[in-house]
Amino acid sequence: MCSALEKCRESTLLEQVLTLQSARRVALMKRQDALEMGTTDSHDQFHILNST
Repeated sequence: MCSALEKCRESTLLEQVLTLQSARRVALMKRQDALEMGTTDSHDQFHILNST
């Protein structure tokens, strides 16, 4: 049988996983919005010229 401490740890771990998943989803949505508006800070927006 699980102790109260084990249940607390399990609950905390689940909460952390869900928080990370939510954060990734939000970041992905914000990036997609930025890409659609052309306002992303992504390195691919700025082309580096080779001086060869």
